[in-house]
Amino acid sequence: MKNINYLKALKIFIIILGVVAFLGLFMPYQKSIGELKEELLSAPGEMYLDEVDLTNKDAVNLSIIENFKIYKYAMDNSEGIDWVHEEATINVVITIVLIISIILVLLFAILNKNILVIIFDIVLGISSLAMNYDITSRGVMPSDNYTCGISYYLFIIIAILILISVIAIKIFKKHPEILKKIKGNEEITENKTEDKKEDKNIQEEKKYNKELEKVIGKLKKYWYILVIVILVVVVMIILLGNKSNNSTNNSDDFDDYTNEVDDNKDKDTNNKDNNSNHSSSSGSTTGKNEKASNVEYSIFQTIRNENIMIGKNTNNGINDIEIEVEFYDKDDNFLGSSNEDLESVTKNSEFAVELYGSPENYDHYKVFVEVEESDDYSYTDKLKATSNDTGEKIVGQIKNTTDDEIEYIEIAIVYYKDKKVVGHSDTLESAVKPGRTANFEFEYPYDNSYDDVEFDTYKVFINEAYTFNW
Repeated sequence: MKNINYLKALKIFIIILGVVAFLGLFMPYQKSIGELKEELLSAPGEMYLDEVDLTNKDAVNLSIIENFKIYKYAMDNSEGIDWVHEEATINVVITIVLIISIILVLLFAILNKNILVIIFDIVLGISSLAMNYDITSRGVMPSDNYTCGISYYLFIIIAILILISVIAIKIFKKHPEILKKIKGNEEITENKTEDKKEDKNIQEEKKYNKELEKVIGKLKKYWYILVIVILVVVVMIILLGNKSNNSTNNSDDFDDYTNEVDDNKDKDTNNKDNNSNHSSSSGSTTGKNEKASNVEYSIFQTIRNENIMIGKNTNNGINDIEIEVEFYDKDDNFLGSSNEDLESVTKNSEFAVELYGSPENYDHYKVFVEVEESDDYSYTDKLKATSNDTGEKIVGQIKNTTDDEIEYIEIAIVYYKDKKVVGHSDTLESAVKPGRTANFEFEYPYDNSYDDVEFDTYKVFINEAYTFNW
């Protein structure tokens, strides 16, 4: 039996782990399940997200690289939605750190730079845990639409194995007598039928056992560190699992960017089954007062050519409202559309939403509104916003005067000059406990050259304020 070069074998093992980690970037991180999976597989060739060239077939199992493309698109196209931009940026940064750490671990393993391997291996493990925490804390998975794929677990396992392997290499290099002992045992096993010097071998074995005991005593601190690392990892995995079971989704708007939950498709199916209130209207005059499904609205265009819908829900009860606006030129050619959702809106509540994705220039539009009864708790009729113009920006608060924790509050502001809309912005606050406040601030409006736009008044809208009923 040929003696094994353990140092070389461990190095090769680390390199293989690095290669597997790199391939893991393209393995399933999110696996679709349930009705979403069936719907995706029923039309695999259709586009799921045109902006990143993602088909339904691709969306069945999303890899980290595919998620990176989606969040990168969300980050670059979330102007005016600060919280969307922040969440997308966090995921993009974590993904970049993960990719770089994998590459550097692989590079330094080839170059035999073990200290650097340890450093970037720790970065790899931390970034993997951070990514898992980010996606579970936002309720992306596990959910009714997606569950965890293999690469969700892969990187932390690889990080632990690499750390153990590098520590083993450093131990063998610092204490070569351990390797001699192992190789000596192999030679004894291989040649024991031919070796006639048993007494000498026994003496050597006792000698090596004593030396090994001394080495183990000196290396206890390494094992303590390793045990602590493993315990921390186990605890974090348990905490992440608990967090994912209790987490909720932040917003349907962000779902469109990240493919987390396909609410629009689900709601379309429910509408057909429940015969929900559905109507449409059309117009071409900016600022014209119109109505569809008992939702009053007007569409305005800001200085920056953003299309803003300001409206009021006159339906009884608490309603989920879906709005789709299609834009056309004078020859009735389709130019683009925008879809906006409002959750748990009470009667006579006012809202102001930007029609994202709509064209700057158009001749006329068609508006489709669907309204259905909401199952969630709404507080839009129980809250009031107070605001103040500081001379540099608009700041304000919404105090939770209820006895419940309000999970989501979406706030919008519209700026006016001579009774014309000149600017708009919105923001989101989450987990506002009873007696606490949702604090907000809005910068002054600006034009396409980022110069300030004059305004003489403004209005703050509470678009949504609700808690999920589950």
